[in-house]
Amino acid sequence: MAVNLKSSTSCAMSGCAFTNASLTLDSLEATGDVKTRFSTPVPYVELKLSTNVLDINMFMPEEKQAKNGGWLINSAHAAEGWDSTPMDFSALRGIELVSDIAAAGVKYDNITIGKTAMRTKIQRGRLSNDIVDAEFYGGKATIIANLDTASGTPVIDKRVTFSNVQMEPLLKALGATDRFSGTGNLQLSVVAQGNNQRD
Repeated sequence: MAVNLKSSTSCAMSGCAFTNASLTLDSLEATGDVKTRFSTPVPYVELKLSTNVLDINMFMPEEKQAKNGGWLINSAHAAEGWDSTPMDFSALRGIELVSDIAAAGVKYDNITIGKTAMRTKIQRGRLSNDIVDAEFYGGKATIIANLDTASGTPVIDKRVTFSNVQMEPLLKALGATDRFSGTGNLQLSVVAQGNNQRD
């Protein structure tokens, strides 16, 4: 990846501040402020950025990028079975992060979200990621996701709300069907826990 960073920088023993920063990472362009602190038990990072369309696919492994329509469980996925490899979330205990990102859009797999405000927080083995009232296929999407590893066994809590979403382009992007049209609403709440996918 090609990286280019410009900013007004000030550093001390306790940390650094990058103000009026301009970051280019391949197709990603971001501007804003970044602060770090090293006087805390683990490194602390605070981000406040505005970006163009944030393509999450560029940060995913190539084998994940190659899987089209990974949102759905089809016969091929079922044949593979659930993965029993232990999940490693130890990185969540090695950093504290507060991130506020205003993105012109977000792309993951074939799914595209419009103008988005996303807040992410990592603290003491807990990760929270909130997207509220994002533009989503003609309607709005709110996604509240939490991952808690503080107790030793990871717990995932996710709440998703779609309102007034155009179903035809959404289902087509999911690789499901383009035979349904109209608007739809969805509310989904999932809680899961375990040390691997199978659990």
